[in-house]
Amino acid sequence: MYSNNDNSTFVPMDVTNVSDTSLILHKKIKPGRGYCAICGAKPTGINFDVLTCSSCKAFFRRNDRVWEKFCSGHSFFTKIQQSLGHRLPLDSYLLKPIQRIAQYQLLLKEMIKYTRDEQERLHLQEALRVMLNILCNLNDVMHSTQIVGYSDNLNTLGRVRLRGENCLISKEKRRGTVYTRTKTSTRDIFLFEKDILLCKKKDEGNGKSIQYQYKEIIKIVDIAVCTHPKNDRNKFELVLKDWSYIIQLPNISSNGEKAEEMSLHWIDTIKSCVTQQAEQRRAEMKQRSASLDHSAHAYRRHMQHRATVTIRSPEFDNDDEESTLTTPLIDLGNAIVKRNSKISMNNNIARL
Repeated sequence: MYSNNDNSTFVPMDVTNVSDTSLILHKKIKPGRGYCAICGAKPTGINFDVLTCSSCKAFFRRNDRVWEKFCSGHSFFTKIQQSLGHRLPLDSYLLKPIQRIAQYQLLLKEMIKYTRDEQERLHLQEALRVMLNILCNLNDVMHSTQIVGYSDNLNTLGRVRLRGENCLISKEKRRGTVYTRTKTSTRDIFLFEKDILLCKKKDEGNGKSIQYQYKEIIKIVDIAVCTHPKNDRNKFELVLKDWSYIIQLPNISSNGEKAEEMSLHWIDTIKSCVTQQAEQRRAEMKQRSASLDHSAHAYRRHMQHRATVTIRSPEFDNDDEESTLTTPLIDLGNAIVKRNSKISMNNNIARL
């Protein structure tokens, strides 16, 4: 497809040829300079690690679904899997572009293992921590796209901060200082910046079509207290005006955190969301107040301008420049009455 020298001309690849498309899937393709690496057309961006046009991007997306279909259930690959004694099917060994980010943390762990300098080890450990947080957040976002039954747009809730799996939630009704427990249920929790969604996991059975049925919402702005209930540090409690939610997380999370560490992390994150929402509301109120003050100031200036009236005296001729007397009515009280009374008396004396 390409020659080794830099002055080589670009030869477009025939996307209809199976042998050519296999080169795309199994070989590292050198991107063309200003051309689509597949057909030679004007590129629109980098897709699947190569520079492609919009048509080839759509071609790859269609073939990716076909590839997944055949790799998952084709008899040829199934026989090979059985002959080799592999427990996982072929598609389990294929990485999608977004899944490659999971390999970076493995690379960082290997680098930490063979790094002797203490300062460099600290930098690598910090990079590993950031990468693990990115992976965790990416995983939570991917799961949030499977929420069904929520009538509004999920994008209005802000970004996903945390996700809790198989949490035991006890909901209690508050009547003054008396709590009445209503029910206990197992839910998956999605903490967004503005709201908390309680969902029920629905698994179709094949492990790939997991959905989360929306059940209940907790507004971040309605949370009054977020703390450990009755000195139990393995749980955390959300206290609202009329309700209280006691949430027990699993003993050990998927990334190895214990229940006490997870509950503390949830409390800190929820408090930061509450603070963020409060600051945002204060900023909006301040902006609204400034807008109202500006409107009120403009209205006062407008009324002061209208309050300046022109009074014409009858003792002067209309053509005389002095016949027009301008009387500013700044004070709408006694000053106007006194001014008009004085002019009226002068006019009466002039007639006599």
